[in-house]
Amino acid sequence: MNNRDKAAKRAGAASKKARVEIDKKDLLTSLRQLHRIKLLDGGFAYTEYRYARGASSGRLFIKGAGLQNLARPARHYLCAGFFRDWDMVSCHHAILLQLCGRHGIPCPKLAKYVENPKAFREKVRDALGCDYDTAKEFLIGLTYGAAPKLEGVP
Repeated sequence: MNNRDKAAKRAGAASKKARVEIDKKDLLTSLRQLHRIKLLDGGFAYTEYRYARGASSGRLFIKGAGLQNLARPARHYLCAGFFRDWDMVSCHHAILLQLCGRHGIPCPKLAKYVENPKAFREKVRDALGCDYDTAKEFLIGLTYGAAPKLEGVP
């Protein structure tokens, strides 16, 4: 079994947990676009990135075809043996905690969150009466200075 087959098997096993439906037409279109990208010497290609619609900051998204906008199982299959798909849990908060530590700023609540983000998010979810993803976004927003918008609170 080669690396791509192993990755496809792993991707298939992972997708059983959270079944991901891959639209075959979209996948074929993406693969055709990826195939047309002209690689420069050394295997590099120029790509353009943009912010999400209506945003002037935040996460950048590739313009056109790229690995970023492929479904995870397809990306894992195509990149097996070449790349790793890292998912950093509470990345924003972990980096902030490290920066605070370097500057001698104690952050016991932030440390507690980074140690067990799932439990912390569940507490926020229950306290606010929202879903888990909203609680996660709420905490990320607070990290970057967003004002909490709670119903009934001016």
